[in-house]
Amino acid sequence: MIKRLSSFTRRSFLVAAAGLILTPLHAAQAYDPPQKKLIEAGWERPDASDLLKYQKEIEKSPYDGIVLMLTAKDDEGKTISLQTRVFDPEPLKLDWFAQDIKQLKSFHSTKLTDNFIRVSVSPKAPDWFDDAGWKQVVENWKVAAEIAKQGNLKGVCFDAEMYSGATIFTYGLQKNAKLHSFDEYQEKARQRGREIIEAVAGIDPGMVFFTFRMNDINRNYTKNIQASRYNLFPAFINGWLDAAPPQMTFVDGGESAYTYDTPDDFLKTANWMRNTGLSLVAPENRLKYRAQVQTSFGLYLDAYSHYTPESRYYLPPLNGSRLNRLQSNIESALAASDQYVWTWGEHYRWWPTNTKNVNPQTWDEVLPGTTKVLLQAVHPELAAAEVRGEFDKLITQNKLTNLLTNSDFSNSAPNTSKPAADWETQNAPVGWSTWQKKVSSFQPGKFSIDPKGGEKGGNAACLAGMFEGFFIQGIAAKPGERYYARVRVRQNGSGSARLDIRFQNQKGWTDAHKFLIVVPEQGKAGQWITLATPVTVPPEATKVFVLIGANGQVNENDKVWFDNVELYKIP
Repeated sequence: MIKRLSSFTRRSFLVAAAGLILTPLHAAQAYDPPQKKLIEAGWERPDASDLLKYQKEIEKSPYDGIVLMLTAKDDEGKTISLQTRVFDPEPLKLDWFAQDIKQLKSFHSTKLTDNFIRVSVSPKAPDWFDDAGWKQVVENWKVAAEIAKQGNLKGVCFDAEMYSGATIFTYGLQKNAKLHSFDEYQEKARQRGREIIEAVAGIDPGMVFFTFRMNDINRNYTKNIQASRYNLFPAFINGWLDAAPPQMTFVDGGESAYTYDTPDDFLKTANWMRNTGLSLVAPENRLKYRAQVQTSFGLYLDAYSHYTPESRYYLPPLNGSRLNRLQSNIESALAASDQYVWTWGEHYRWWPTNTKNVNPQTWDEVLPGTTKVLLQAVHPELAAAEVRGEFDKLITQNKLTNLLTNSDFSNSAPNTSKPAADWETQNAPVGWSTWQKKVSSFQPGKFSIDPKGGEKGGNAACLAGMFEGFFIQGIAAKPGERYYARVRVRQNGSGSARLDIRFQNQKGWTDAHKFLIVVPEQGKAGQWITLATPVTVPPEATKVFVLIGANGQVNENDKVWFDNVELYKIP
């Protein structure tokens, strides 16, 4: 049991590295990983004016950025789409998009930080051997890069899917396929990819080149790439890598994840992107690929709300709820991705849109709880703050019941019940057990009830000189139930104060990704701070545990006090 809890602790620090924990007081320096971010794309097709007009609505969504689709009037007054025009051998002019750039420059948001403009392949794309045609395509890419740069966008979102009869990546459908071999076409595709990135990098070398799919689109053709409909795409990507400066980032969006429904689906694809898929990357580019290509995944929102079991896109409920399925998948996608996860939505909306085929209902109306589930997964600290406000009010109104025994430690009598496994009840008050990690080179820490240590002068649970240890209490729970945990804490000296929520099933502790570690923002020593978090009971779990504790304390003068520990079931 000690080893089992210790392995939990090691995973706790992995969770901390994923951004679920803020730096504790007096902690050793650590480097934060990239913040996981959620990007919106779909049929709403917002443009620059929508970004300004509906900014408040968009900021209320769970997203960190959106994919924009820009249109403009050419010199003859004809409406043209940046999305499909970039790959045309017809010219684009930057001044056609002057109004879009002006609007984008005027947009300011601390939440929507990662916005992109969409570019797709076109049926009018020139043959790879058409030098004049590709010279114009490269110039068009410069226009797109300038719009993104001047508009303060994160970069470009490239959609390689061949819509409306496009054949650009299929060797057998090339105009001069009978004149040039597959190898010759691959070389030309690589050259064109190199030319595009050279042009884009000349304008914004630090651009994020987001894609819905990169080599993931050819996952089933690594041993016979010529059999793929996208058989020239890997060569095009190798051209990107040839020319990419070190500060440029590429994102393989993993659109294949639309139909995934288990954590293993995401992990297997992430492994393929990072390892097995290197067979599609030229040897000289593999180090660059590993350093500059990020793994990402797309979730298809309609699969959780619109489609019925007859559709190949339908995803079944999890524990009786399709919202639970969405929650499981967004958590799995974030765990397996490097930084970005994105959603594609078609039949419903997040904000007002005039797009045909999009129904007037919002995603939250057709699948209640969608925003909360996505926000909780991507930004638990924001979700916790939102839930905190809601439930703090309910608690104040006495509309919720604290499920923990002796939560304020007013009953300091020792717990005489038999402890579980390697837990102890010695020095633990009624209702509580204790556990601490035994380290031969470290003096054991001390658990106690401080009779005057509470926030209002009453009792408080205290941990001192603790390498790692917890007061523990649990209750019975069912999968899918949601709880809200809250505690007041103050500390002096070194180390971290912790509120951990863990779960058990019939076999023992559940997997790491089903718990949160919550540490407050840094404050002054001795100041009382609230730690709070909402949690959802994972599949098959039968108990939820609240652990309040400390780790990293050096001596008996390093102390943490806890008062008013609360656990409420969310109705």
